[in-house]
Amino acid sequence: MNIAIFTGGDSSESVISVKSAEQVTQWLEKAGHNCYTIVVSGADWLVHTENGKIQLDKNTFGFKGPDGEVHFDFAWNMIHGTPGEDGKLQGYFDMIGVPYSSSNHLSSALTFNKYTCKTFLKQLNVLTPEANLVRKDLDTDLEAISEHVGFPCFVKPNSGGSSLGIAKVNKFEELEPAVEEAMREDREVIIERYIKGREITCGVFKSCGKFTVLPVTAIVPIHSTLLIGSTSGRVVFFWRHIDWRIAGPFLVGYAGNRHKFLIGCYFHHRIRNYLYLKM
Repeated sequence: MNIAIFTGGDSSESVISVKSAEQVTQWLEKAGHNCYTIVVSGADWLVHTENGKIQLDKNTFGFKGPDGEVHFDFAWNMIHGTPGEDGKLQGYFDMIGVPYSSSNHLSSALTFNKYTCKTFLKQLNVLTPEANLVRKDLDTDLEAISEHVGFPCFVKPNSGGSSLGIAKVNKFEELEPAVEEAMREDREVIIERYIKGREITCGVFKSCGKFTVLPVTAIVPIHSTLLIGSTSGRVVFFWRHIDWRIAGPFLVGYAGNRHKFLIGCYFHHRIRNYLYLKM
């Protein structure tokens, strides 16, 4: 099978995307597939081959190589951020009828926009911290927002990931600089109430028509605080297994059902929860 592995993208997460694509390529090639890396940057979708970089033909979903036309049977989406996580790339795949490795365009667009996703889930009685949306081109009353969400709170780009542009704010004087920093990643910023607890996550993937729920793990920050303007630009997390008796039964059902039926996620996804645990 000829597999097109999409990487790059138009966000600050492009470097992470390239590393992810390298790992996926190794495993797929070991499984006997022909893999081609396609680096996306704006309108340039370049297929990386042994003979150089060739522009992808978006009409035929292939390219002309030295031995003739090469067409792809499957698209493996490894782009972090836009256009791979926000539904844009998925819309293209749907239009040309190519199978791909992520949720559809609607689910992707919904989950990529944090504030919209929170609003949607609230209507379905899913608990989510109180938050306010700040837009770059609109005046904002930060004092009113701070009264609503309280301190400490989190400031983060509304669309994006990998902890880029995120900050934990402990007092009002830190709020505006944190918003300005987050605006470097996105034109919309979400200010969200801080919830104290243990962060639990549960991955799910679909194979041969069946969903498989992965072991429940806890996410623990290496650093106890978030620093605005830190050199890394993000917080590094390590994973450790937790006692399944604590949160396993709850999250297995929650992850497998909420993502599929409420949001419509398919192929692979992960759900995070904050639990209050008495240890």
